[in-house]
Amino acid sequence: MRYKNLKYLKKIIEKIGIDINIKQKLKWDCWPKQKTKHIVFFEEDEKFNDAYDEAQHNTQMSETDNPLRRQRHYTLMQLFRNSLPLEGDIVECGTINGLSAIQIAQIVKENKKKATFHIFDSFEGLSIIDKEDDIKQSKALNKKLQNQFAYGEELVRRNLKEY
Repeated sequence: MRYKNLKYLKKIIEKIGIDINIKQKLKWDCWPKQKTKHIVFFEEDEKFNDAYDEAQHNTQMSETDNPLRRQRHYTLMQLFRNSLPLEGDIVECGTINGLSAIQIAQIVKENKKKATFHIFDSFEGLSIIDKEDDIKQSKALNKKLQNQFAYGEELVRRNLKEY
């Protein structure tokens, strides 16, 4: 995203009521040939990054970290924080190994939110991939894809034992 006037953008954001409490990091890219400025919020949010790193460690996922997953989790946690004033239970569908569940549980704990956190998963990976799924791959590759997200319930319970 290109912004010629960051002050104008900040005024718009403040006017619609979004609280930005994160420093804005500007960095220059080499591509495309023209220099462009990018605002990358999640890289500057130390509290998020510390919690994310701890959750990765607790779910044995530190070795597979990547910027896109980190950014997805940052966005998810921002959305979850925005929902804190709402009443009711919290639900996560598809926990895999609990990486986002740990972060959500920590936010609930920090904010002393009174809610029950439900986690749903088959714990067996994806369902059988058939013609309705329209995946034109070999059966062996489909089986590998099915099992890619298979983490047992006991592993998830161990990962979330603190909560």
